[in-house]
Amino acid sequence: MKALRFNQTGDLNHLEFIEFTKPTLNDDEVMVQIKPAQLATLCAA
Repeated sequence: MKALRFNQTGDLNHLEFIEFTKPTLNDDEVMVQIKPAQLATLCAA
């Protein structure tokens, strides 16, 4: 699986693209797939 992850709090410079193995789910868990997604920054005026 591939994901975007913040490796620490802060701005988008802390965002990293990672690859990891698919997690094993318990009977009471589900996995959600998000296809279209957007990251937006909030700007103070």
